[in-house]
Amino acid sequence: MNRTIIGPNDLLSADLHAGGGRPAPRAARVDGYVDKLLKLVPAEVVALWVSLRGILAAAQQVPAWLPWAAFVVLLALTPWYLVRVAKVAKPRQVAMCTGAFLVWAYSLGGLPFGSLPAPYYLPVYGAVLLPLYTFVLPLIPME
Repeated sequence: MNRTIIGPNDLLSADLHAGGGRPAPRAARVDGYVDKLLKLVPAEVVALWVSLRGILAAAQQVPAWLPWAAFVVLLALTPWYLVRVAKVAKPRQVAMCTGAFLVWAYSLGGLPFGSLPAPYYLPVYGAVLLPLYTFVLPLIPME
């Protein structure tokens, strides 16, 4: 499944020709706000993070570094997943989706962010940041 956001310039690039002199396949329409919103949240990665957090929270003895390591590994793998599996072709979209994972992970709280002292983590920060980031993200042009 290709989750690259289709913008007006993508429709104009249909002048490129595929093999045999035929026009290259193109999207029928530009993605609207809701389409962009759905394509900008890496739901699979967020779901994996929620699962890992649950496992770590249920474990009886967890070294302090393990939740951070799990978070960093998922953060690092998010761009790879987006490009290789979700077929996102735009670097700006990959960066925005990776940022979305970061915001989601932070806003969910608990491990590992709950271990940060008060000036760096308060649940209200995530509660405000998540809806604002999610609302604004689809408004940013992809071209």
